[in-house]
Amino acid sequence: MASPTVVVGVQGRPEEIPALEWAAHEANLRGAAVVAVHASALPIGTAAGAGPMVLPSRELLASVHLEASSLLLRAADSIHRAAPAVEVAIRFIEKSPVVAMMSSCRGADLVVLGPPRPSLQHLFAASVSRRLLARSTVPVVVVRAAARSAGAVVVEVDGTAASRLAMDFAAQEAVLRGAGLLAVHVWRRRLVRRVLDWPLLDSWDAELEALLLVEREVDALRAHHPRLPITVRLVSGDPVKLLATEAATAQLVVVGAGGRKTLASRSIGATVHALLRRTSCPLAVVPAPSPSTA
Repeated sequence: MASPTVVVGVQGRPEEIPALEWAAHEANLRGAAVVAVHASALPIGTAAGAGPMVLPSRELLASVHLEASSLLLRAADSIHRAAPAVEVAIRFIEKSPVVAMMSSCRGADLVVLGPPRPSLQHLFAASVSRRLLARSTVPVVVVRAAARSAGAVVVEVDGTAASRLAMDFAAQEAVLRGAGLLAVHVWRRRLVRRVLDWPLLDSWDAELEALLLVEREVDALRAHHPRLPITVRLVSGDPVKLLATEAATAQLVVVGAGGRKTLASRSIGATVHALLRRTSCPLAVVPAPSPSTA
């Protein structure tokens, strides 16, 4: 059986130090090793006109490898200072960041990423996070700021297969931290008919249906984690706004990747996309089951 592993992406930016520290503490809780990964596609160009491909010089290759080694060693030092007992390995991969992280996450317990670059000139870097979240087969945690050591683990409940996987992951994280689990379900009022051109909202039936859904999902979770304190919050409104509010005091927010995962299209859900911009709390995105296992 493979040893547990936490993979953390490294770009060499000061803003990613909280992600390195979070990965270190998570690995310590799991009894896992940390693999720090830096990826860079080597520059390859063409000669003037339609000439042959120009390969990078030895000097350029040496410079790229030296820079990668330097930032990986700094990252390893940050991880060691956060959790001295955790084993750390460093890896430089000469591929695009998405390809490299996808390759590295095979067999890993989870992947940890720092915040995407916010400026317009780094839109590609920001898309790396979104593309990895959409394609990863293991949970991905995006850490934007220093994490809290207190507070609940918050998980969104919606009755889907992706949500059940997210609930199970969130329960495991809560147990590791000795924290409580807050299960949040956001329901919407339904327009059932119009009376004299006025909309009539079926609030009672919608709320009852939501309550039954949450009770069913949480009861199944309690059967697997009987000692875990679970609090249920049933609310109506905008799921992003409500989850962002809960995130203000949480250790971790966990959601299922609600986007499509087909050969033709892979995307993250709208809730995940919005939470990545609106919350500073670590956000764990748990992949939906593949069509063959759903």
